[in-house]
Amino acid sequence: MAVLSFCYAPPLSGQYTQYVTEDEETVLSNLQETCQNIMTSTGCQISVLTTKSKNPQLSLHTDYNLSLTGPAQALMDARGDLLRNCPLEV
Repeated sequence: MAVLSFCYAPPLSGQYTQYVTEDEETVLSNLQETCQNIMTSTGCQISVLTTKSKNPQLSLHTDYNLSLTGPAQALMDARGDLLRNCPLEV
């Protein structure tokens, strides 16, 4: 069993907001759907957690933390699939 964890975080630049075209709930829903499809195809588990920045200037930004668990090869396959198909524009 192996574990892989990583974070999608928006840049600290104000330019990030000009590329956000969907609300946070839609983005999270799309990410969870993508992860569910990847879990089904690879057999690994993916958990998605979100955190808001405590910095008032970044209050609109959400970090998405993903943790993958499963056999090492399944994790590598899931990671590749997630990088290719991730709905987050970061």
